[in-house]
Amino acid sequence: MENEEAKIVGACPSPYGYAVFVKCPSKTFVIYMDKSGGGAVDKAMNQTKSQRPSTHELFSYALDALDCKVVDVLIYHTSEGTFYARMKLEMDNELGKKIVELDARPSDSFSLALRSKAPIFVAKSVLEKVDDVDDVWQKIKNQL
Repeated sequence: MENEEAKIVGACPSPYGYAVFVKCPSKTFVIYMDKSGGGAVDKAMNQTKSQRPSTHELFSYALDALDCKVVDVLIYHTSEGTFYARMKLEMDNELGKKIVELDARPSDSFSLALRSKAPIFVAKSVLEKVDDVDDVWQKIKNQL
């Protein structure tokens, strides 16, 4: 299975949550998220810190404290508007090296990947199912 590297280029609030724009070399698509997940992605994109650590910030701090890093995120499946992600974590310490893959929501995965500057990938099978909304993203971006 081929994957394309993606960039999260925008998180736009709406009355129902957030529209998060994901740009790949072949197309740009949108993932709709609830307000808390989309807000966390928006904060991570803009490197905004809360007065008190949010859940995503806390988890990021815990990973750092454990010498564990986010290796990458893969959006591997979509069905009926729901997207599925896997987050790969790596810990390398005096006990050895351990790599784990966790099933995660895209909002959580994106928030942690953005905070740790880890790459995000999208499976080709997902890209074949989503609509290209680059023209919509360009219009929104020009209004910002």
